[in-house]
Amino acid sequence: MPVYSGSYFDGFSDRYDYLLSLGENRKMILFSGSSGRYGYDSTEFEKVFPEYRIVNMGIYAYTNALPQYEMIRPFLKEGDLLLVAPEFDAVPEQFCTSNRLDTGFWAMMESNYDAASSLDMTVFSGIFDSFAAYQHVRAGMGSRSYGESPSQYDDDGNRYDFATYNMQGDFILPRSNSERDELHRHNIADYTTETVTAEAADALDKELKRFSDSGIRVFFTYAPRNRSSLTERSTKEAREQIHLLLTERLSVPVISTLEDSLYSGVYFWNIDNHLSTEGVQIRTAQVIRDLKQSLYGESVISSPAFSIRLPYPAAFGLYLLALLLTIAGLWKRFSWAGYAAGFVWASATLSVLLYGAPVSVALICTLPLLLVSALERKRGERA
Repeated sequence: MPVYSGSYFDGFSDRYDYLLSLGENRKMILFSGSSGRYGYDSTEFEKVFPEYRIVNMGIYAYTNALPQYEMIRPFLKEGDLLLVAPEFDAVPEQFCTSNRLDTGFWAMMESNYDAASSLDMTVFSGIFDSFAAYQHVRAGMGSRSYGESPSQYDDDGNRYDFATYNMQGDFILPRSNSERDELHRHNIADYTTETVTAEAADALDKELKRFSDSGIRVFFTYAPRNRSSLTERSTKEAREQIHLLLTERLSVPVISTLEDSLYSGVYFWNIDNHLSTEGVQIRTAQVIRDLKQSLYGESVISSPAFSIRLPYPAAFGLYLLALLLTIAGLWKRFSWAGYAAGFVWASATLSVLLYGAPVSVALICTLPLLLVSALERKRGERA
């Protein structure tokens, strides 16, 4: 009888089955540890990248990622996309530094042992030892039913009458922000090159090259982390060294800056890499912005009614043109020009600099321009 049914380990089989069901559809895989399932809104990715079907493969950071990659790779083809965000508190596992299987791998296979048969076991070690250890752990656990799904539970085993996961694999249980910007659990991460080593980066790159050599587009971003959960030696200078190391050692584009992945503890839910619902929206918008720039070199002007793509040079040119029009309009005291150009300038600023921010940001940018224009108009009337 199964013992992991309904747990987050069991979620791997659901995502694997969904991946297989997509067949010839173009796919985008979001790969990480549990920060992935707590860190993306896949439906937003599908809105911005409608050519892709999204699969969130973020399960558990503390099990070897290598066999997971190898199970996914045969079902991706040229033109598909893999976005990886390894977690730095589990570097050996997330960076594929070993070919050894572990108990976590077998726990993820429990609902579908056939999936493990897709692996070439001759390239892995510890197969029988890890399976024996897994069976030993299972022996001390209560049995469950294969009919139980992880979408009925949260990570603590609490059952819900509504889905806690969506089809793509995101954990969608509503999660409030934390009350304070502080460390939530004592599982701190070391953001230094003594932990994220050149050897680890090379090991990950070796696996990622297997994807890119098959025509699959591979990109690297950073997993989200509570900025209060880093070691004392994880200084800004140390973090800059990690970013430099990864951009130099990885053969795939690093699309984000490391600093953008560190958030206030307010945006995390119980654990220092599990984002709140609001945190997910902030991070999703940020990663979409970075990925779009890397894929297309484009900015976006968007609203609920429409969305158009502009190459970044064109968007920046629009920004400069609107700025000149605004200055000319205010200088000549043409209030209508000040109003119109101010709105265009704010929209262009939103496009170039603030994609993904609320539309209210554009209004905030516009208000000072409108105020100045109105004052200039009154001054002209008095003259």
